[in-house]
Amino acid sequence: MTTKLKELVSRNKRRLREDGFDLDLTYIAPNIIAMGFPSEKLEGYYRNHIEDVYKFLESRHKDHYKVYNLCSERTYHPEKFHQRVASYPFEDHNPPRLELIKPFCEDLDKWLSQDDRNIAAIHCKGRTGVMICAYMLHRGRFKDAEDALKHYGKTRTRDEKGVTIPSQRRYVLYYGDLLKSNIEYKPVTLLLRGAKFETIPMFNSSNSCTPLFEVHQWKVKVCTSPVYDGISKGDTSFPMWLPNPVPLCGDIKIEFFNKTLMMKKEKMLHFWFNTFFVTEPYDHGGSSQNGAGHSDRQQPELLCLTLPKMELDRANKDKSHKLFSPNFKVKIIFEQMKEEVETSLERSKSADDIVGDRYRRHEDFSHSSRSHTADRLYPPTAVTKPPMPQGRTPNHSLEDRYHLLPGHHPYHPSRRDGVVVDSGSLSESVEGLSLGGYSDNDPMDDDLSDTETDSEWEGCEVTHV
Repeated sequence: MTTKLKELVSRNKRRLREDGFDLDLTYIAPNIIAMGFPSEKLEGYYRNHIEDVYKFLESRHKDHYKVYNLCSERTYHPEKFHQRVASYPFEDHNPPRLELIKPFCEDLDKWLSQDDRNIAAIHCKGRTGVMICAYMLHRGRFKDAEDALKHYGKTRTRDEKGVTIPSQRRYVLYYGDLLKSNIEYKPVTLLLRGAKFETIPMFNSSNSCTPLFEVHQWKVKVCTSPVYDGISKGDTSFPMWLPNPVPLCGDIKIEFFNKTLMMKKEKMLHFWFNTFFVTEPYDHGGSSQNGAGHSDRQQPELLCLTLPKMELDRANKDKSHKLFSPNFKVKIIFEQMKEEVETSLERSKSADDIVGDRYRRHEDFSHSSRSHTADRLYPPTAVTKPPMPQGRTPNHSLEDRYHLLPGHHPYHPSRRDGVVVDSGSLSESVEGLSLGGYSDNDPMDDDLSDTETDSEWEGCEVTHV
């Protein structure tokens, strides 16, 4: 009974079943382990029990393991693992702060470089995939973020779905873009002017919606828009201008809601992005800024972030297109701060544009191609591979192909198809892998309801556009 419960909880993830262990645990590489949260008491009966995790690590990697806890909602006593526990917390189903990724990679790098026998055990859920993929890019195991995501999906899950939440994937792409461009991240402040739907979400009985959006700068709500009432039948786009610009900097979350006939606030979609990567010019297209208090001749040069349906959290689950058309997009429109204008050319091309170009060609993650900037962007010097000695052929041994220890920069391995075994063990999950796949253990269905029943509309301004 316990075994069945554990299988239900771990869902699509590979389990390690060896030497009497049955753990939600997978070797992504010989020195990198992805695992579920080490639980205690009753929860330990259907998740990884912390005592079982301890026994496994002691039996396989005694004195040479370190645990990395990515959970923000709970923790455990570090003495459970001899004080070798590092915490880099962020919320489940969300990306990390961009500034958190590099310190994590450097900490992990330092630990693995101290001894060839050292390993890292990282948990939990989709957060694990984000940070492991970032580290594989950091070490130069992969040059392209998509390849890192595919590798993780293939080794960690049975259905090749490792990291599927669009915002989490976006931040892996962000970090890969910074590495390839060899550009230092600096927070950029932009003025939020408004948003625009391209095609109209179908949340009301009239196959329309009455939208509102909220903006969070990290965990602080900084803006609630008016309620935009006035989408007409036959409209193919809908601009939503703010009455006054709102300064934003760094990691931003925007949530869109629909006002129902019962005056409830119904969640439509949300997404995270970082202002550093917003570089796309906005085409006014002759549209007026209703509610913004500006005439056409006064319109400043604007930037925008364009996200198609498959890059929007929750909206990407609408596989049957009941609520969002296949061509649905959201544009977020910004004005540059005066002090940012002269430095804008120093920023890298937006990683969002890289993903966006891909989804303009493809509707599904499984058809993803390499970034179109991969041929012109180069990794930083610290992870450049040494030249291959003349006459030498690549070493395709397990150690050379998959070990991520600093100094071990394998030559580009030949890809081969292999038989993937349903196991999280080192010998099977690594030896038999072939690259491909995604996910994030978040159910993929069309149930997008998220209704709030409090007096959430109190104080909201209704704007007729």
